[in-house]
Amino acid sequence: MSKSFKDLLGKQIVVLGHHNADPDAIGAAVGIKELVETLSPTSVVTCVMPADVSALSERIIQMLGLEIREKYNDPFDTLIIVDTGSLNQLGDWEETVRESGFNLLVIDHHNRNSEYDELSDFYLIDEEAGSTSEQVHRLFKEYDLEPSITTAKALLAGITFDSKFFSIGSAQTYQSVSELLEITGDISSTRELFNSTIQLPEKIARIKAAQRTETHQINGWIIALSRLGSYQSSGARALISIGADVAVVTGEDKGDLRASLRSTQRFHDKTAIHLGNLISEASETLDGQGNGHPTAAGYNGSGDIDEFHSKILALIKKKLG
Repeated sequence: MSKSFKDLLGKQIVVLGHHNADPDAIGAAVGIKELVETLSPTSVVTCVMPADVSALSERIIQMLGLEIREKYNDPFDTLIIVDTGSLNQLGDWEETVRESGFNLLVIDHHNRNSEYDELSDFYLIDEEAGSTSEQVHRLFKEYDLEPSITTAKALLAGITFDSKFFSIGSAQTYQSVSELLEITGDISSTRELFNSTIQLPEKIARIKAAQRTETHQINGWIIALSRLGSYQSSGARALISIGADVAVVTGEDKGDLRASLRSTQRFHDKTAIHLGNLISEASETLDGQGNGHPTAAGYNGSGDIDEFHSKILALIKKKLG
């Protein structure tokens, strides 16, 4: 019989999210930290976001006073990965995760990952969940526990971000929102976390994404391809906001290729094209891994941007008939 979440908790625990961590990764990690500290009071728990966090996440961390580290070099006996669809989103931690000698727990809402199936001791996966923060809130309820006000705000921020400010989500999503609001109070305190002005570098990146865009029309849909050295996800969102149905923004950094894919909800509803499944399928012929949601996905690997764009475009054309 497989062990439960609580049974696998050790004394030195690292909660790990993906690089360029978004609010859902932050909320899920903070939630798991508090849950573990409640279930296992003698455990020492550290939240780590490798490489970097998004500008929005950094604002949320500062406003809520959260404890998040970028590096961790101390021993540990338990590793809990949250909101990370594939191992190559973990940066330098990828090699560590493949090693043995510690308990590995994974909590995620992206496409099921065969490597996690093989490596993990506990794999909580729900592809229908709106966010990993939502899953973490459910885990609190399974143990008849309630998060603190600060943690509830972080979980709400994660759900808010991944639900695109409550424009998508299931009944379970909004049940979690309702129950978390009973802890935090009015939704305005959560919305305040997102009321930040886009900084100059990100503004410039968005303009460059538009300037460099190559557009293709397929069966009446506009597919926009662009390239940016950073802020790929922000660039992709910007292209969607100005009229693209699908946006793919890709960049290279020291030989690594990183891409962000976005689509409108209408594109997904009308075509049934799931970007997470699409990039996972494309990854089979590419030197990297991709995963994601119906209207948002990411890719990390190596290769040539033009070749990557050509393969993605060809796959979209094929699916559109």
